[in-house]
Amino acid sequence: MIVPYVDQKQEEWDIHLPLLTAAYRSCEHDGTGYSPNALMLGRETHTPLSLFLGGSRDAGGEEVPNFGEFAHELNETMCTVYDIVRENLGKRGNRQKRDYDVKIAHNNYNVGDLVYYRNDAKYKGLSPKLNPNKWFGPCVVTKKFSDLLFEIKPNAKAKVKVLHHDRLKPYLSDVIPDEIRRLQERVKTLAQDNKANQPTPVQSDGSQVARRSTRQSRPPERLIT
Repeated sequence: MIVPYVDQKQEEWDIHLPLLTAAYRSCEHDGTGYSPNALMLGRETHTPLSLFLGGSRDAGGEEVPNFGEFAHELNETMCTVYDIVRENLGKRGNRQKRDYDVKIAHNNYNVGDLVYYRNDAKYKGLSPKLNPNKWFGPCVVTKKFSDLLFEIKPNAKAKVKVLHHDRLKPYLSDVIPDEIRRLQERVKTLAQDNKANQPTPVQSDGSQVARRSTRQSRPPERLIT
């Protein structure tokens, strides 16, 4: 939430922190189904928006319970809320695991694909979490070691990087820089040549396995009627 309000030098991030935390604590969370204010205080707090729209709870005209009744009602309310939150968090955890597994299966990159990579480099005096420009790309996948580990090249002159798939995400834009497009074509051509020049498999007795030709056989013209 705070990243859009941070300057390049990250020197004024604390100025907006009180307003951001107030907004965060008054919003309902997907995981729990309640706002942090409701879970901590047992009620929603008054905000300028709720006062303006008239959606805040107002006990005007109602009899205010004594301290004992208030504590008893608050205890029952919090116990009920915590049971609901515990159930919601369990469902949320299962949903997150399912989404993570789907993401792993979906983001199975191949040689020549275009991706972004997340730059986790640390700089003195700067926090990586507050960096708004931590995704760089497009880059070209140059080698696939496994379904989880890939080699990428940011540009023709840059060194290759070996990264885990968690630090990659697909580049889906149709706008591709000319330099990256040429690099992508060279990588794909090289991958096809390497695949065509693969050595012939060898059997256990040392003899080579004959490679089946991909040519289509046709009968002689004299036999065609």
